[in-house]
Amino acid sequence: MNNAFDPHEQAADLNAKIIAGLERLSTVFRAVIQQQAKANQLTPLQTQLLLFIASHREHLCTVTRLAEEFVVTKATVSDSIRVLVEKGYLAKQAKADPRTFSLMVTPKGKDTIIQLQQLTQLFEPVLANLTQAEQQTTWQVLIQLIARFQAQGMIPTRMCMTCQHFEKNKQGAYCHLLKSPLAIKDLRIDCPEHELIK
Repeated sequence: MNNAFDPHEQAADLNAKIIAGLERLSTVFRAVIQQQAKANQLTPLQTQLLLFIASHREHLCTVTRLAEEFVVTKATVSDSIRVLVEKGYLAKQAKADPRTFSLMVTPKGKDTIIQLQQLTQLFEPVLANLTQAEQQTTWQVLIQLIARFQAQGMIPTRMCMTCQHFEKNKQGAYCHLLKSPLAIKDLRIDCPEHELIK
């Protein structure tokens, strides 16, 4: 097995170069998340959980689903949720079954989310320097990679290609829910209306 982190291996192996490139990009994202988390006295995972819960439907914000989403244990998610509740960023809302609860972002949590969302601003100028064609090509490659990792069970997504409303034929991609053809730029990896193919 080749060592993709060895520059000598990378010189002769395009796959090794791609793996090393993905690692470099993940380092940038991790550094930005850590910076924002530290500024708000949160861990990176707590930051990601807070952002996710604020923008996703209730059924995706259970401890089990969050553990799957972030590829961590349920115990790790539970600990992070407990801290976010204690700090006043989240509130638990009891359900009919006493073993379950839903999570709501508090006003304090919403104020913090506004600050945390600034982390995307560091990426926007870099992406703005790409041409529209380069942006579309980048998006197409990302979708293909994510789809393959999802097929291996490594990451969950709610992407068009796994949705029962999606169809691909000779004319291209089509969404039956939107009743509209889909260009590459229209494809999503996190669609609120996603319904898994049965």
